[in-house]
Amino acid sequence: MAAEDEGATQQEAPLPPPPPPAGSAQGSRAVTSSSQSPRKLYSFGQNSYGELGHGDTAERHSPALVELSLKEDVVGICAGNEHTLLLTGSNTVFACGYNDSGQCAVGVNSRVSELTEVADFKGKRVVMIHAANGCEHQCAVTELGELFTCGYNSRGQLGHGHTSPVVRPMLVDALFGRRVLQVSCSYYHTIVSCDDCTCWGFGRNDAGQLGSGDHMDRHSPFEIEQLRGREVASVACGQYHSLCATQAGGVYAFGKNDHGQLGVSPSLSPLYRPTLCLAPLSDVVCRKVVCGYYHSVALTESGEVWTFGRNDHGQLGIGSRESCARPMRVTALAGHCIVSVAAGCYHSLTLSSEGKVFPFGRNNHGQLGTGSTVDALLPTFVEALDGCYACDVAAGFYHTLVLTGKPHPLADRRDGPSLGSDLGKMLNNPSRSDVTFIVEGQPIFAHRAILMARCEPLECMLDGGMREATCDEVVLADQSYATFLAFLEFLYTDETSALDPQHLDFEAAFDLLSVADQFLVESLKLKCEVAIQKSISVENVADMLAAADARSAAQLRRRCLDFLLAHFGEVIITKSFLDLPRDVVQCVFAEVNQRGVAVGRTLPPRDLSPPSSVSPPPSLPSSPSMAGGGRLLPAPWTPPTPPQPLAAVTQSLQFQHREVAGDLGRSRTRSAPGSSAWLVGGRHAASGGRTPSSFSSSSPEGGQTSTSQAAAEEEEQEEAGGAGNTSTVASNEGGEPAGPANRAITGGTHLFG
Repeated sequence: MAAEDEGATQQEAPLPPPPPPAGSAQGSRAVTSSSQSPRKLYSFGQNSYGELGHGDTAERHSPALVELSLKEDVVGICAGNEHTLLLTGSNTVFACGYNDSGQCAVGVNSRVSELTEVADFKGKRVVMIHAANGCEHQCAVTELGELFTCGYNSRGQLGHGHTSPVVRPMLVDALFGRRVLQVSCSYYHTIVSCDDCTCWGFGRNDAGQLGSGDHMDRHSPFEIEQLRGREVASVACGQYHSLCATQAGGVYAFGKNDHGQLGVSPSLSPLYRPTLCLAPLSDVVCRKVVCGYYHSVALTESGEVWTFGRNDHGQLGIGSRESCARPMRVTALAGHCIVSVAAGCYHSLTLSSEGKVFPFGRNNHGQLGTGSTVDALLPTFVEALDGCYACDVAAGFYHTLVLTGKPHPLADRRDGPSLGSDLGKMLNNPSRSDVTFIVEGQPIFAHRAILMARCEPLECMLDGGMREATCDEVVLADQSYATFLAFLEFLYTDETSALDPQHLDFEAAFDLLSVADQFLVESLKLKCEVAIQKSISVENVADMLAAADARSAAQLRRRCLDFLLAHFGEVIITKSFLDLPRDVVQCVFAEVNQRGVAVGRTLPPRDLSPPSSVSPPPSLPSSPSMAGGGRLLPAPWTPPTPPQPLAAVTQSLQFQHREVAGDLGRSRTRSAPGSSAWLVGGRHAASGGRTPSSFSSSSPEGGQTSTSQAAAEEEEQEEAGGAGNTSTVASNEGGEPAGPANRAITGGTHLFG
């Protein structure tokens, strides 16, 4: 983390006059000529690690063009603690800068001196990236709403259940089946919201910044119960505090409040649960909230900017250096409609509807882009960008990014009726309908032009050589009325109420998936797969896998396999797994062979050492179908009655799937330390039953499960955690594990090989 240094504080040049009235000739030319230009990226401020993306470490006090933006269509930008992330229109992610904890996601922990593509994101269709103020980790959200994180993790802020750094993007499994909509992170913690109106936090929590009502850190996502059922518009994380703005109105704040950054009252005590900010933020609708380390910024739907918290560098933009414990309007921006805001550690950025950037606050490294290093107590104007239309801004620790040119469609959010909602009113409306589908004896009124434009099989049916092309009524004997109506709703609007997460019917979603597959509508198939994922459980995952395989639902099939391998010991004893078709079982065991699983259950502490009166059971005989001498072996000791997973594994391998048992025998299956798991194949089996003295519990993504962490940390600065300790299982000379006192116990019940 960069050290603080004091600099001169003086107001920069005043703001330019308000823009011409909307619709005037001058105003139209000023905005239109540049707002339709190709997007370009500019950066300025600190550049100690190459975070500005120019391939050098020279500091810039004025905006400098990033050459990569001339080759790549940049649509998303974010900045953390001396590192930068970019997202392109082809869903490619680039990163550069400080990387000691792997926050650039390129697989190493050394500096990334120039913008480099994150190869691990290929094929994942990333649509959102996030890093902010002084964080040293990154978050990325895919088109399916999956959350990937990597980087610094000393307090569990990556959400993977441990505190070791991760140098490659890793899926947050605890949010499996949920669609992430909003995400924010700071140095030690992360807050996310999902489409089921839930909000989650993980990481450091000593000041209540996770909103859990206590001060215990969370290494995995923990639901903020007080925000359940509230649709979230924006979330933000400061160094030790958090904000959450709801769609219904009102900003909730929680965490540390030593500078009044919660905006709740004159009291500076921390709050451990979400609490409404003072008026007007107690009920006004805010489109965006952001946090610096110790200050907060809220942007209302009407374009007003309100700030509160620490203000020693003018980061509140109110013309003084006095901190404020209640929301204060930035009156210097009156007359400008602000459409976006961003916050670095000690500086703030505002973006107007005219594409102008107005920064204020600390400027010790030129992060305000004014050409100097003088702080600004009031919003100032980046004159170097006067001829450009800025469409997005981002602020890191001491550097700033500005994206200019035509706004990306994903960022162009307009209120009021949409094309989809207007077209939806035409569906099943007999007025101007030119084709009627008869489904289960009931009519559905539709329009040929819309259907043919949206669905190729329907185009062939309604405008080809088939007899339906000349019929006013088309009878569909093999369809369900409700399902086909939901299918047409999607064709008209790109949405369907049948997949509403609040009222999802699992069977109806599968029926809709089948129709989408039949009519080759891949986008609807994808939506169905995402919705169905939320219903995956130990009891139904095998059935879902078979259904996904039959319908060529690749995304759902992958998630079912992930879930099955993560809960292998529980799933294989279910009847649905034993009834799986042979080809699907072969697929499962191929994944087992490649990735490794663990089978078993965690024992209570009292069972961690074998009773002296119980002898270890003999090893099971080798299966003739297992290649390389692989054997199904019990753990070195066990209670007299074998645990149920063993019986199920034995029955499954010997009686149900004998022909594919060899695949399982060759797999790299391990038991989690501290569990009575049965080891299947792999190195343990091949060694004739001897347990290796130790093994690494590294995750596939490169992060390692740590068994210890430093307890003492400084409040302002904290050294990044070292490489994760290797979890081990000690053994004595005879190959038997040592007693429980010598075992490294991890929190998980399975480790992937």
